[in-house]
Amino acid sequence: MLRNQTILEIHPQLKTLVESYANMTYLDLFSHVANSDNTLIQAYSDDGIHLNSAGFEIWANLIKPYL
Repeated sequence: MLRNQTILEIHPQLKTLVESYANMTYLDLFSHVANSDNTLIQAYSDDGIHLNSAGFEIWANLIKPYL
């Protein structure tokens, strides 16, 4: 299971990979649902790992312009 620290370590690599393709856009969704200590904001996650409906609403609003 991926933990927040692992996600933070993978993000720069994913960003670099995505930006190497002309027709792809990297979206950093994690920073919009995490707090300053890189844990999910309690309002957006019931278990600290998975997004709840409020978290998915943030996620959906962020990706909507790209659909």
